[in-house]
Amino acid sequence: MIPVQETPEFSAKERICPEASHLVAGMHGKALAMLQRLLKSYGFRTVLTHRIGIRLRGDRLSQPKASITHHAPDLTVYDDGGRMAATVTVGRRAGQYLVSLPMVDVGCLVVNVDQPHEAADMINAVSEEAA
Repeated sequence: MIPVQETPEFSAKERICPEASHLVAGMHGKALAMLQRLLKSYGFRTVLTHRIGIRLRGDRLSQPKASITHHAPDLTVYDDGGRMAATVTVGRRAGQYLVSLPMVDVGCLVVNVDQPHEAADMINAVSEEAA
């Protein structure tokens, strides 16, 4: 059995679209890409999603101004039947994968980023049990 810690509670807004700096979003994307490669070796299909927000503002006298907000990327994992097997994000401090398994009613599970194989093994085990 893989040791897993429960994640601290985040607000609904933080779970859906947590803001991150460009640098942090890039680091999170690299950590998720490493997990993505491992999951593909198990035969899972994955989608790595990066989101940005653009806020336009201005007055009628000058040029409009825009600010860009980066959001934490997430990895959606699908099994061979096309069902969603997991959703993975990286915790705010980039030290942990936050794994959500919709097939199992356990909420969000935490796995250290330096052990992506454990997250991949957990997702594979849950998917095999559900099949």
